[in-house]
Amino acid sequence: MPFADAHNTMMDAMTKAKAVLGDAYQVAGADGVHPKVSGHLVMAYAFLKAMGFDGDLGTIALDMKGASTATGGHQVLNGVNGKAEVESSRWPFCFYGKPDDAAGTVSILPFVPFNQDLNRLTLVVRNLHAAQGKVTWGEQTKTFAKADLEQGINLAAEFLDNPFSAAFRKLDEAVGTKEQFDWFLVQEVIYPWSWAETRLQAPDPDLLAEGAAGHGKLWARQGRKAEDLRAIVTPIKHTITVEAG
Repeated sequence: MPFADAHNTMMDAMTKAKAVLGDAYQVAGADGVHPKVSGHLVMAYAFLKAMGFDGDLGTIALDMKGASTATGGHQVLNGVNGKAEVESSRWPFCFYGKPDDAAGTVSILPFVPFNQDLNRLTLVVRNLHAAQGKVTWGEQTKTFAKADLEQGINLAAEFLDNPFSAAFRKLDEAVGTKEQFDWFLVQEVIYPWSWAETRLQAPDPDLLAEGAAGHGKLWARQGRKAEDLRAIVTPIKHTITVEAG
């Protein structure tokens, strides 16, 4: 039976993280039950792996001597001779926080292969005439060996602060707002009513019908919130530049 091995995945990441960041670093939370944001990312990793996602978010092939191309939800709008303007309908997962802060997602990355397995936006550079190349993406510039660029680097892992970061954080915050509503819907409405309706059904069918109508309005609002989230994920234009380094 397929299952998500969240327990062993959490224990492995937590053991590795505490060995480097200290025993005070929290993955499973202070009580071992309610994870910090770092632990949420590990749990997401376990579930996404169990669901069979391969993490290939597409490839951008930049040619230093000719035209650039892209696949997997990315389109090169203008790309020649080491510079590509790209429009991407698929977003990489983006991270935030300090390297030692469990309240963010950055700190757990060295201890779980999230980017390697689930978050690969690949840049391939062809016809680089130097031993190294300087890649600029957004406001960040990093230098890579020619061989690594020819094989392909993972932009999502190498550039944690990138052109998708601001939009992703907006989406993340909107998801949090929707989850607060979902929590209210389940804990304060659905669960109490499921207990009460067994007592109300026989003596007061009209009240039961009114309750069901109210539930329907709340579910409709929940559906609209889900659609609002999807509307946030629009194509993003960004530029990648490679120079001999």
